[in-house]
Amino acid sequence: MRSTAFAAQQLALSLMHFYSVRGSLVAEVVYALCAATSFTCAVLLFAAYRASKTPLLFWTSLGFIGLTLNNLFLFIDLIILPANDLFFWRTSAGLVGMLLLLYGLLNEIK
Repeated sequence: MRSTAFAAQQLALSLMHFYSVRGSLVAEVVYALCAATSFTCAVLLFAAYRASKTPLLFWTSLGFIGLTLNNLFLFIDLIILPANDLFFWRTSAGLVGMLLLLYGLLNEIK
């Protein structure tokens, strides 16, 4: 009876480890895809700006560069260097990106 309980406990621990590793892998992939998507948007917006010289495209591409940095800092903070706290840098990059985007939108209204 004792060995059955031990085996069940070992199985439960193995399953918990499997799902925690799998969940971590999914988080890593999602963070990397978010950074790649933000970077792709920034590059495409800047290419469109170079073709049309529309100022809103320029400011939007700068905003997405800020979001790319935000996502990169998030990946570094949570996956690569979890012992270090990069909250200030991630938040600052996102804030600067959003402020640039807001400036471009308000400047376009004028």
